[in-house]
Amino acid sequence: MYSDFLSEWDILLEIEIDENGEPYISGNELEKSTEFSDYPEVNNAPVGVGKAVRYIDVCGEMYPEDSREIAINAEAVDDDFDFSVLNSFPELRSLKLSGDSESGRRIKFSPSEWCGKVTHLRVDPLLYEPEGGYGCFENVRDIVVFGRPDSIEFITDMKNIEVFTCEFAPDHEFLRPLMSLPKLAVIPDSGYGSFMPYEEIRNRPEELRRWMKDNDIIWAMVKVG
Repeated sequence: MYSDFLSEWDILLEIEIDENGEPYISGNELEKSTEFSDYPEVNNAPVGVGKAVRYIDVCGEMYPEDSREIAINAEAVDDDFDFSVLNSFPELRSLKLSGDSESGRRIKFSPSEWCGKVTHLRVDPLLYEPEGGYGCFENVRDIVVFGRPDSIEFITDMKNIEVFTCEFAPDHEFLRPLMSLPKLAVIPDSGYGSFMPYEEIRNRPEELRRWMKDNDIIWAMVKVG
């Protein structure tokens, strides 16, 4: 179930449900560790060694054109900002689209070539709306959903997602769209029950529990690197 993309995700503690429906922690850092291989490497070479470096303005932040990671804050996006500037980053892999959800602002953008480059997406869907939906991010394998959207139905067109997590999930019904992701392998949790109330974890529906078991889905505390 795990692909090469999941390299260096170490499973620290899995969240399991016992026969009485009670959640419990299984394994530990020493005995419950999974090694993956060939994680996409980040280029840590010094910028500008041996050649001139072109810098590109993205909402007031200057990024070298060989940047693999770009972060955009909604409050810094001008009305005339053109997301196609991201086509200028051939090595783009990680994109963070965040901001203040309570501002009520909605940023719409047209998908372009850069969408297909992104493999790691962190996004607040209450703030950002690609025309035609999130299916334009066809190669995203790792997604973090910020904010408190009413639904995560938007992810159902992103069939290559292998790792999913979110800031907040009110109940298991909210997570049901995950069942449509054929490659999902890990639901990271930064702490026991960090994005779902304890009583909801305890009441995990049998259908969801069986789906996780049959598809080897791991709900776990993880670390990267």
